[in-house]
Formats: sequence, structure tokens, C-alpha cells
Amino acid sequence: MARPTSFAHEQAGANNQPLQTGRLSSVKQILYPAVTGGTDRRDGQSSRVSQGSRVLLVRQREERSRINQCSCSPMQHRRVGSGSALGIYVYISAAAKDHSGPAIVLSVLGVGVVSWIVGSCYSELSCRVPQMGSCYLYSYTIFGELVAFLVGWNLILEAVITIALAAQSLSDHLDVLSDGQLAGWMRRDLGRLPWDQQSSPDIVAVGVIAVVAAAAICAKKKCSLTVQACLFVLHLLVVIAVIFLSLFHVNPSNWGTDSDFFRFGPQGVISGAALLMSSLSGVKSIAMTAEEVRKPSRNIPIAHTLSVMICSVTLFTLSAFLTLSAPADLFAEHAPVLRLFEDLKVRNSKYLLGVGAVCGLLLVIVNQIQYAERLIYSLARDKLLPVRLFARWNIRSNTPWCCRLMVACFAGVICLTVPFRCLLETISVGVLISFALTCMAVVMVRYDPCQIGLGKGNPLRKSISAESFVMSRVSSELSEATTNSEVSHSVSLTLKETAILLTAEKGTTMYSVDRFPAIEEECSSTSSGDGLPDLRTYRRVVNAVIWTGICSLVLGAVVRFGPATGEPLGWLALSTSFSLIFLNICCALYIYRAPTNQMMLVYSAGGVPFLPVAAMMCLCVMLFHLPAVAWIRWSAWSSLGLIMYFTYSRSRSTEGAPPAKEIFYSNEMAMQSI
Repeated sequence: MARPTSFAHEQAGANNQPLQTGRLSSVKQILYPAVTGGTDRRDGQSSRVSQGSRVLLVRQREERSRINQCSCSPMQHRRVGSGSALGIYVYISAAAKDHSGPAIVLSVLGVGVVSWIVGSCYSELSCRVPQMGSCYLYSYTIFGELVAFLVGWNLILEAVITIALAAQSLSDHLDVLSDGQLAGWMRRDLGRLPWDQQSSPDIVAVGVIAVVAAAAICAKKKCSLTVQACLFVLHLLVVIAVIFLSLFHVNPSNWGTDSDFFRFGPQGVISGAALLMSSLSGVKSIAMTAEEVRKPSRNIPIAHTLSVMICSVTLFTLSAFLTLSAPADLFAEHAPVLRLFEDLKVRNSKYLLGVGAVCGLLLVIVNQIQYAERLIYSLARDKLLPVRLFARWNIRSNTPWCCRLMVACFAGVICLTVPFRCLLETISVGVLISFALTCMAVVMVRYDPCQIGLGKGNPLRKSISAESFVMSRVSSELSEATTNSEVSHSVSLTLKETAILLTAEKGTTMYSVDRFPAIEEECSSTSSGDGLPDLRTYRRVVNAVIWTGICSLVLGAVVRFGPATGEPLGWLALSTSFSLIFLNICCALYIYRAPTNQMMLVYSAGGVPFLPVAAMMCLCVMLFHLPAVAWIRWSAWSSLGLIMYFTYSRSRSTEGAPPAKEIFYSNEMAMQSI
């Protein structure tokens, strides 16, 4: 029998890269065709596997993959730098001026609590499935391909808008440092936008994006991480300086009385929190790097906890000091922090703050480009986007350079055509939806009878990579095959071998087992033991989660569009809101009483299902407080995504591909022919 082509050969061919045979040295991969008859083995036993099924047994490799190079510290640089910089230099002033007023501090507190809950949910799912893809991958695992594609499709646009927003804000800060010379030159030589006579095509922002993208493509990854660390340190030092400068200009009268503090009412506090969620959305950026992290089970939860804590404290402190230093309605639209300290007559402050703003916003651009390119690569890896175009890797920088180039071009076009204020109004929808789906996914996966992902004690959790396995479709006949006693005796593995089972029924769901016979226990749709979940209890949990989502959406609509408490029929809206909250609590109690999966997790989110349900309610309320233009943009982009999915992606995706008919075996030690 001819030796099969290994996955490393397939991956090298798909990416047009030479195969690095050293990575797979000391391993022999042996292919057994899936046949209905028996195949002789060295132990004299026979194996029978249903046709259309594929099981990939992956060894724990001694060497890390080509992208497995990050520790906890680089993730914190990305998360803290991008979140705090965008919040300080863009979102705080916009939310305080137009939405919340001095009550922006309450918005930051609410956002911090919700982000901590969402971050714990992301941490659990990242430890279960330490793969590139973030919320797209989790949605694929739990909700299926269509929902996952729409989530990934919208998150791509959110990341591109964030890049354009950060680049335009950086251009505004450079204009302040040049005493208005850049803006005057663009208005004089480039004219104004036909649909917005107050804005000009921001060619400076386009140049910044082009330089950052080109440098990131050409530079080595180690050099890129070093530059990001330096930018983060400079940005953090300037943030500390801003806090100390604000201490000398605090004036409690700027908060005024209670009516001045809540000048926009509770609706303003919620709408400000909805806008600020984008500044604390870096949890998805950390989850996106799960495939690149050493010891993800330890580093990802630490990075999430520290980054949410640091960002929340920083944004709360600065929002309080900035609103105490000057009235919120006097904040400038462009480069507000620099202009604020100029108005306060702090000498040479604009140069100090300008350096910090440039460093922080550059870090935002780099982080969001990396996030978007990895998200596009994840969709292309599942063949939802053109593989030949988006699955090409740059050997020098270890990045998908085609994805990076496409993201940079898209962001540049937005900078040339869309004004700054319009970008502010069209962000956050995709982020809030992805957060809500992640909370739902954590609840559902806890009560799933199948053991999804990597559990505690699995040796593979430290070295999973794109080269370790291929996302493949497995026929539903596998569940029938694994119940056969012949399968349970067909393969004898050592304790060091690990199996990952990828099924078509749950998209890219991964089941980890220490021995092959355990597949029968872990993938069974029913459970005979008392207190263990089965298919019947899981369906009840799913129905309760669906009702929780419906009640949360109705609650958001009532809070947003219902009459205020002092108005006629205000009591009806208030009683309806409390009734919906009570229904959600009842659903959470019902879910809590259901039997949970007994899988030992490396990291588990606390307070399930109560905290995820509470976070989902808050996120749904925030969704309804976003501007109408954000929903129009989301609807148009989602419609375009549906057209893309049904015309191209559905027929070419990994899930839609014909089932494979082979079984791969590999051992951590050199295997001999069986």
C-alpha cells in the first residue's frame, strides 16, 4: 500500500510553501482505507469503520507550530493598548459629549462588568478550542455554519471600521501637532466630500495604514512584537501623565447637580455604554491569538483578566478626571484630549500627549489589522472565502499577507470616502452580537452531552496548531460506528496519544480523548447514568436559552422605545421590563437545574448560567440603543454576506464538501507499520 500524503504536504501545497520536513521527523503517518471489510493488524484483531468517517489522531509535537510564538505579555500589549487608546482618544469624549455627559463614569463601570463576564466566557471557549477564529469558531461549533459566517463577516467589517477610525483619529492628532497645516492642505488640494462638505478625503490616514501594513508584511514577527511592546510602554507612560495633569485641573462644579450629572438620563448612560463596548472589545483579539499562544490554558485567562481590569480602571479614571476638568459639552470632536489641555493652558502638553496618542493609535491599527487578517484566514481555511487568495502565508512575517493587503485597502477606501462622525455612528453592532452569542455558547456547551474541546490533563492543549489537524467533515454515521464494539477494540493507543474528532453535525466541534474507546463515551448522544446530560435535557436547555434571548431582545426594545417612568403608561413599560427580567431569571434557574457535562475543564467561567444570561440581557439592551444608521449598515452588509454565502461559500465550504474516506494515525513515537 502506498504511503499517503501527510497533512503537512497538503498545507504546504495550499499555501504555495515548501514543506518543512523537520517538523514531522520521527513520525510515520499510516493510511488505512475505510472499508467495510476487516483490515489485519499486528495484534490479530480486525478493524471495521463506517464509510464516510475520518478520525485524525494527532501526536503532541516537540516543536511549536510556525505561529505558536506568543506568551501572555504580547497579548496584553495588543489588548490593553488597543482598548485603552481607542477609548481615551476617541470614545470617551464622543460618549460624554453626545450620549452620557458626566455620567460616562457609570457607563464605564457597566461596560467593565459586562466585559469581565464576556472575557471569562471567551477564556473558557478559548481553552476548550485553542484555535484561530474567536467568536466565528465558537459560533461554528455551537450554532452552525451560516450563523458563524454572518458573525465572521460582520466582525471583519467592524475591524476594518476600527482601523479607519483609528487612522483618521491619528490624522487629527498629527494635524493638531502641525497647528492645522495638514487639514488646511487636504481641504485646499483635495477638496471636500460631495456628501459631507465639512470633511475632506483623509489621505494622511490612508498613508498611515499603508505604511503600517507594509511594515507588518515585511518585518519578522519577533520584530513586530518588540515594536508593539515599545508602543505600548510609551502609550502607558503618557496615560499616567494625563492622569497626573488632570489632578491639577479638577473642578467638581463641572459635574454640577444631579440633573446636570444625568443630563441625558438613563437612556444616555446606556447609549454611552453601547459605544464604549468597542473600546473594551479586545477580548476577541486575545481569543483570536489562542492558536499562537504558549500554554493557552494558563495565558489566555490571565491575559483576559488583567487586560479587562487595567482597561476598566484606566478608562474610569480618565473619564472621571476629564469630565471634572472641563464641561463635557465643550469636548472637541477631533483630538479632544489634546485640545482640552491646550484650552487649559498646559504648556507643551500637546507634544507629550501627541506622542502617546500616536503610539496608542498605531497600536490599535496594528492590532486590528492582525485581528481582521486572522479572521479572514479562518474563514478561508474553512473554504467560506477563496482559499487560493486568502490562505497564502508570508514566510518572513508568518502572516497571511493577502488578507493583510485586502484589509489595508478596504480601510483606506473607507478613510477616503466616509467621514469621522459617520464611522463613530456605525460601529459596535457586530461586537455586541458576537458577545451575546459567546455568552449563549458557553451556556449551551456546558450542558451538551458531548465533551466539546480539550479537557483537563489533555497533553495536546499546549501545542494545537493549524498544522496539527485539518478541519474536516465527518459523517453522522460515525456515531453509529463508535457504538459498535468492534470499533472499541479496533485500535490500541498508548497513553501519550491524543485524538481530536471533528464532526459535521457541530461544525468544527472538537472532542478530545485519551484513548480511542473513550469516543464511545464522549460522543454518545444519550447518557445512561443519573445526573448526566443526554439529548433530551440538552434540547430543553437549548429551548431555555432561545427563550432567554427572545426575552432579552424584547427587554431591549421596551427599555429603548417604551415610555419613560414619569410619562403616561410609563408604569406599563416598567412592569413589562421587570416581568421580562423575572422570566430570564426563571429560565436561568431552569438551566441551572439541568444536568451538566462532567468534563474536567482547564478553565471554566464562573456563575454559569446566571452571569452569562445577565450579560446577554445587558448586551441586548445596548444593541437597541445604537443609532439607526448602525443597524442600516449592519443590515446592508449582512445582506451582502448572505448573497456571498449562498452563491459561493455554501457549496465550497468544508462542511459542504463530500466526506473523506480515510483514517489518519500518528504517534508521538515513531510508529511502525501495523
